[in-house]
Amino acid sequence: EPKRLARLDGLKKVSLLAKYGMTEADAYKLCQEHGLLSPIYTHCRRNGCWFCPNASDLELLHMVTKHPDMFDRLIEWEKEDNIFHRRMTRRETPSEVKARLLSKSQTGFSSPKSK
Repeated sequence: EPKRLARLDGLKKVSLLAKYGMTEADAYKLCQEHGLLSPIYTHCRRNGCWFCPNASDLELLHMVTKHPDMFDRLIEWEKEDNIFHRRMTRRETPSEVKARLLSKSQTGFSSPKSK
C-alpha cells in the first residue's frame, strides 16, 4: 500500500482506505458484512465490491452475463440520488457499459472463462 499511496497526488487521486484510516482487511470485512463482495472475484485476483469502477471489461461482462440481477441493480441506482455515482467508469453509466459490452460480445468480444 505505501508504494501505491506514493503514486497518488492526494487531490484528484486519493486512497479511500487511507482517507478513512482503514486497512484492506478492514475494507474486505466491511464489504463482506454488507453483502458487497463481488462473485466475480472468485475467478479474479482482486477482491472488492461487485460494483467496482476499476473492474475490467471482462470482469464487467462477467457480471452482465453471469450475474445480471446484480448488474441491473446498478442500472436502477442510476435514478437514485446519493446512492451511486452516475458514471460507473467515469465515462459511462451502467446502462451504457451494459449496452457496449453486450454489443461487443455479439461481435466477437471474448467473454471471461467461467469456473
